[in-house]
This record gives sequence, structure tokens and C-alpha cells, in this order.
Amino acid sequence: MRALPFCIVLVAATASAQQPPAPASAADDVDIAKAHFNTGSAYYEHGRFEDAAHEFEEAYRLSQKAPLLYNVGKSYDGANDFARALDAYQRFLAAAPPDNSDRDFAGKRVELLQTLVGKIAVNGAVDGSTLGLDGKLIGSTPLPAPLVVNPGRHQVTLAHEGYATWKSAVDVPVGGTAPLAVKQTEAVKVVTVAARDKETPVYKKWWLWTAVGGAVVVAGIVTAVVLTSNGSTNGTPTVQLPQVK
Repeated sequence: MRALPFCIVLVAATASAQQPPAPASAADDVDIAKAHFNTGSAYYEHGRFEDAAHEFEEAYRLSQKAPLLYNVGKSYDGANDFARALDAYQRFLAAAPPDNSDRDFAGKRVELLQTLVGKIAVNGAVDGSTLGLDGKLIGSTPLPAPLVVNPGRHQVTLAHEGYATWKSAVDVPVGGTAPLAVKQTEAVKVVTVAARDKETPVYKKWWLWTAVGGAVVVAGIVTAVVLTSNGSTNGTPTVQLPQVK
């Protein structure tokens, strides 16, 4: 296996005496970056390529030294993670100076890896949705380009406030693009309910008192009939009819 070059020079103490000393925070970052680089190199030599890639990534984040991206690409290459290797090599070529000796190898690997990976085209997602791929957050929609992934089956999730979490599995072919049609559904719907008039208590309803009044009138008539009845010879009550004028 081709050994990794010692591709960075992280110096804090070799600056000219005429130059002002670096701020303490910057010096700390340099020291920590060197530690991550050394750890990554040890992981790489022992075949722990994914761990090595993580260490080189952290060293790059702290130092912004472009050659570290080459080491990231080599590490992911060793782990057969072609999608991440491709990304690292492309970032290296974009950041490294033209005279860097590793540009030729990185360029050839980019050409080959582009034929070994696949893509996922996410269509129809609600803008601003958080996108996850195989349990890891990738970014938010809309995506600037299709997702570059290793061939095989992948799990895609989309989350957005006010919408149910959308999940789907997609099979990505080697060198091809798998379209993924997204249909997110609203999780909460606002339902407008017409206001109802306050119900009138039963004792205030007109029909109740109309019925009660009718009953009172009927009772009065019956009372009048009883009071005006008198006994006849045969015991049958008679009723005094009102005069019609």
C-alpha cells in the first residue's frame, strides 16, 4: 500500500523573530491539528481507514491545509467508501495549488470513482425540509445537486415542521441515478368550526310557555264548567252556555 506522505507542515515555533507571535487560540488549533494528523496516520498504517479519515478531516477543519483532503480521500478509498473518497478528492483538487504532486493521482481517482458511485435525485420535497441519509443528517431541501452515494439500498428521511416525517428506501445502481418522488403530508390541519348561538334555557323557550298558557286556559274552562253545573232531576250536570251577542 502506498504510504501517506507527510503532506502538511504545521508550524507554530519556526516563525521569524520579527513576526508577532500567533494568538494563543490559533496556536492551540495548530497543536490540536498536528495531534489529529498523527493519530490519523497511525490509524491509516494499521488499516483503520475510516477512523483515519475522521482524524484527517478534523485536522483539516482546524488548519485548512488542503493536502489533508488528499489524506481523507486516500483513507476513504482504503475503506471502499467510494462516495466519500470522491468528495474528498474533488475538494482537494479545488483547494490544492497547481504544483501539488498529488493532483495527478487524485484526478485519475476522480475519473474512476465517478463510474463506481450512484446518485439519488430527490424530487418534490417541501423546501426547508431536513434530509437524512442512512441515519445521518445531510442538509436541507432544495438540494443543489443529486446526492452522490455508494451503490446499493439507502434509507432517506425528510422532516419538516407541520408535516409528517417522510421515509423511503431507494436502490441505487452503479453509475446511475435513482429518482425519488417525495410526497410529504401535512401533520396538522386547521379546521374552522362555525360558532353556535348560545342555547336558550328551556325555561325561556317560547313554546314551553305557550304550552303552559294553553294548559292554564283549558284548566280555567274546566273549572268554569264545574262551577256552573247544577244538578238536574236525574243527576246529570248541566252547563250554562255563554250568550252570543
